[in-house]
Amino acid sequence: MSSSKAINYGSCFVCGDAGHWKVDCRWLDYPCVLGCPDTMRVRWSGQEHTKGLRFLRCNSAPRCNGYKWIDVPTKAKGKAVEVEVERNEVKNKEKSKEEGKLKLCIDGVIKMNIEGNVSDVTELVRKLAF
Repeated sequence: MSSSKAINYGSCFVCGDAGHWKVDCRWLDYPCVLGCPDTMRVRWSGQEHTKGLRFLRCNSAPRCNGYKWIDVPTKAKGKAVEVEVERNEVKNKEKSKEEGKLKLCIDGVIKMNIEGNVSDVTELVRKLAF
């Protein structure tokens, strides 16, 4: 295993994060961001400027160019800082409804889809109101 892909003992075999196992990983069987019928898998960058950062790549590559950063390099006061991309995907929609969680999907500027119970939707609207 290369140093850029070192996974700590007790961490997820899919993404390398601690606190969950492969079966519970939000990145397992992640649908392709370009809409192809295949799924994506976690990979680690080997490029000098992004070495060790994680991204998703479509399993249909090179036929499909589906690609999404999980860890995004940014500049802060002249040095590179890793920022984790917002992960608002819920692996199991029914599970999120049962546990009182809320899922908000925004596709573009206008189109929105909200799933959850009434109290959670009301709370979200209250928090989003400026």
